[in-house]
Amino acid sequence: MVAPDFMCQANIASLLAKVAEGEPTNDDSVYYREIHGSKVDDLTIIYRVSEAQARDVNPELDGALKDSFGREIYFIEGIVVKGLKLSTSVTSENIDINHQQLINDYRNFWEWVSPQPSIASESAFFEPIEDNAVLNHIDLPAYFISSKKQLVLTSTSQSSSELKEENSDALNKQISIPSTSYDFDREVHQCFFLNDTKVLVYFRVDPLVICPHDHKVVCLDLNTKDKTDLISGEVGKRSIERICLASNKQILVSSNRSPFGKDENSSSPLNVSFRSCFTKVFNLEDKSEKTVPEGGGGGELIAISKDCKWVANATDNALNPELFDIKGGGKISLSGGHNKKITILAASLYDNTFASGDESGFIRLWDFNTLSIGGLEIFKAPIDVIAFSPKNKLLVCSGNKGEIKVFRYESDKIIKEPQIELTHFRVNGKKSKVNALAFSCNGKMFASAGDDGSIRLWDISKGQSQDSQLLSEHDKRVMSVSFSPNGKLLASGSKDKTVRIWQLS
Repeated sequence: MVAPDFMCQANIASLLAKVAEGEPTNDDSVYYREIHGSKVDDLTIIYRVSEAQARDVNPELDGALKDSFGREIYFIEGIVVKGLKLSTSVTSENIDINHQQLINDYRNFWEWVSPQPSIASESAFFEPIEDNAVLNHIDLPAYFISSKKQLVLTSTSQSSSELKEENSDALNKQISIPSTSYDFDREVHQCFFLNDTKVLVYFRVDPLVICPHDHKVVCLDLNTKDKTDLISGEVGKRSIERICLASNKQILVSSNRSPFGKDENSSSPLNVSFRSCFTKVFNLEDKSEKTVPEGGGGGELIAISKDCKWVANATDNALNPELFDIKGGGKISLSGGHNKKITILAASLYDNTFASGDESGFIRLWDFNTLSIGGLEIFKAPIDVIAFSPKNKLLVCSGNKGEIKVFRYESDKIIKEPQIELTHFRVNGKKSKVNALAFSCNGKMFASAGDDGSIRLWDISKGQSQDSQLLSEHDKRVMSVSFSPNGKLLASGSKDKTVRIWQLS
């Protein structure tokens, strides 16, 4: 509606509608975003999102401004600065002065009944007003406008020159990555490279369909496109809920539900509940399968130790995981783990460590042999996924709708400060929940799978680099990602009923 005169003259005022977005801000915060490569120059926008007040369009009215359906209307207003002003400070008074200058434009806009060109505001020299608290920046990913009119997103934590150079390369890499799609008749929830040419695929029916025995694990041969059945559910006996591939690539562990499993906590008079009640081990060499002694646990969450001796399991609403000896040596019940329900388990391929994350954002590390290592609150929201580096003592985790942090750990603790902090952004700049994380076999890269259907590849060999490549061929949520042993391929499984194989090199 209103844009700087230099943007109106260049006919790029609509750019503001693409880059200025977000949830309402607090009184002490503003959004900060850089725009690289516009017609008029690199730009910086600093703005707030606030509830529109009726008095701003009619001084005789009071209360919040709402549409005809009773929904609140928001103002997005702030400052556009020519150039990349990483150190620009903005106060509440700066924004309030702008607001007062725009009120007449708001009132005129409210009377429009047909489309009108953007209103040009006058340029002014910007200088922070003294003796006012500087507002906090909420950093959004920078927009990079290429010569082909495509936009690339990245974080703003690096210097502008570094970001511009690196993301120009990232754009070229993104365009040149081809993929091959393999179709299934059910939603794909997990996929793992067994070797450079074969992928294990676990797919399942829509949760609204009452035939869970149709959950199945197959081996996909990339050369022949054959899909060989490995394990399947059985009517009235078993539905497969989750799988985990051991480090030796010879053992596949599955958590399973039984429709007639006993549950002492069930409110049913028949004391029957459809719950996970046993764990099974499938040998990929001789195609044999057996149940883990003592049931192997009563929950869907599973992880296998590097030495393939133990399977960690977390039952529904559990505060502590349990360890089960795969070969029948009994079980170990752990204690002192969590105060909230466990949401994820993951095991390291580098050492005999595993991690449990809970719905409060807390992660605890355990040693399969010496038990508890230590814990740390990572997010103020549930831990969605955890993955370990295969080459060193690093773990990457995600929570809080797409925030990603990489931590280093030692034999007795997690290092408090994260090594790297990233965010999985959608193409439109909003955060996307991460459903899966996976490291490459050399430990230099990891992939994050988004709830919006996107995949991001992160090169962490550069330390704090925020550079990423965006892959976005899936139509629905990406649930799993896996790198091939040679590092040349990436497999992704999605609820769009496909597995895609991406050619990384």
